[in-house]
Amino acid sequence: MRPIIIGLFAAILAAIALPSAAAFAATAPAKPAPPPPINPDARAKGKADAPALIKAANLTCTLADAREIGESVDPKTKVKSVFYEVACKDAGGFVLATHGPGVPPDVATCLEVAGSPAACILPADLDPKAQLAALTTRLDPTCTVSGAKGVGHATDGSKTVFEVACANGDGFMLETSYPFDPSKPAKLMPCIVYDASTAKCSLTDAAAHAAQMDRVAAGALKDCVVKDRRYMGGDAAGKLYYEFSCQTGKGYIVPQTPDFASG
Repeated sequence: MRPIIIGLFAAILAAIALPSAAAFAATAPAKPAPPPPINPDARAKGKADAPALIKAANLTCTLADAREIGESVDPKTKVKSVFYEVACKDAGGFVLATHGPGVPPDVATCLEVAGSPAACILPADLDPKAQLAALTTRLDPTCTVSGAKGVGHATDGSKTVFEVACANGDGFMLETSYPFDPSKPAKLMPCIVYDASTAKCSLTDAAAHAAQMDRVAAGALKDCVVKDRRYMGGDAAGKLYYEFSCQTGKGYIVPQTPDFASG
């Protein structure tokens, strides 16, 4: 598993010069605070600059709305970064950061900047977890996304990682492209796969992960009331392997295919 950069934009967001912005958590409260008004000049500037930025970032985005958020200056390099929010008809919301001529913009989804000074506030972006809902359900039809958050990026820029929680109690890490593009290949990894890494799931707990494994056993074993279980690892074909011990004393190794079928 490639290392994950946690909290993309963290350093530059800390110094960003912005008006007050709404903080949207990945799992929003029942009555979230209303977003601040959008400055018309910032919106006009964003819409004017966004097409060139989207192209430079190699971002799949049919532009629906945009705004200029603000800027920051690196105290060491003196490089100025300008931040924009864009809402895309086909891919959700993003924050783009420019770093001067000839440098491709950095890209983060609205989930990754939720709660920061650059939190997304355009009307189309106010439910950032919706950006992942259709993709997640396509990969696992039993999962209706109830919560989500951005985790980070692989250090080699190969993927963007999110955590998603399902209404049925399951929890996953969702590995997608960078920049995020819902039309590109993606995969769901049960949280138990990540539990030994630095990117542990936090939207679901150990009891939920155990129950998720037990459903794998229930689908494959008809004579086993699970006493204990453990994740063993995966193979090059994408299968995951679990060991189960049963109340009867029997033990089994059960493979799970990438489409979450057992066997």
